[in-house]
Amino acid sequence: MQMSKLHVSTSKDEAFGIVNLEAISLGTPLLAPKVGGIPEILENNINGFFYNKNDYKDLAFKIIEIISSDKIYKRLVKGSITTFEEKFLLNKSNLQKIVSQIEKK
Repeated sequence: MQMSKLHVSTSKDEAFGIVNLEAISLGTPLLAPKVGGIPEILENNINGFFYNKNDYKDLAFKIIEIISSDKIYKRLVKGSITTFEEKFLLNKSNLQKIVSQIEKK
């Protein structure tokens, strides 16, 4: 996966999708439909793109858009790493954010 330029999820129903999380942790942009828990990981135009479920022309268009533009690709790679580090990496800062959110409830 680390050598992949793009991770495409074609899941029509996804509880969360650890493989999608693994992709962004490696800086691999994500392309997926907006189903299940995927929106918790994919930030549209930040670390990848949503495509319309069952619209394979939209899927193909977005694949081409990502792989044919170095500017878009590099932005999505950076966004993937940032999203992972800020939301999912287990570190002291992120644990403090979680504790603060729990304490507010």
